Amino acid sequence: MRIVAASYAHSRVVDREPRVPYACSERNEFVHRVPYHLGYGLTHPIALEGALKLKEITYAHCEGIFSSEFKHGPLSAVHDGYPVLFITAPGDEMMMRGGRAIAVAAEHPALRSNVHDYLVVPDSDRFLSPILATVPAQLVSYFMSVARGIDPDFPRNLSKTLTVD
Repeated sequence: MRIVAASYAHSRVVDREPRVPYACSERNEFVHRVPYHLGYGLTHPIALEGALKLKEITYAHCEGIFSSEFKHGPLSAVHDGYPVLFITAPGDEMMMRGGRAIAVAAEHPALRSNVHDYLVVPDSDRFLSPILATVPAQLVSYFMSVARGIDPDFPRNLSKTLTVD
């Protein structure tokens, strides 16, 4: 299933979404500020993975947060232009505080009008859709790393294996 999802994601998401490099490398807030990654339900693990990937290859602290818990503290850090990557639909409250909402979701006109940027994934069933959202989340990390002058292929202090004594 993972191979099928990866192939589908690459052909449908990467080729279809040229906005990821633009959303990351040309926007100052993505280079100098680290976006929160928010998810809800099945997309919460994707938000956690996106935040972890960003930490690994940009060396910046990033948090993946369950979107309904965002009001309990982290929302206070959102201010003028602060980037927030939503793997779900964003709420108006973050926008009112001046945050910069970037949604990763299937095309939806009402959602598009409520965010600053929109990274489109193919419309799919509720179980495959979160897997497809992994690709833009990882591409955000990649292009943010490149914009910071860090080689994302060779992250420091990252081990691919676990040694147990």
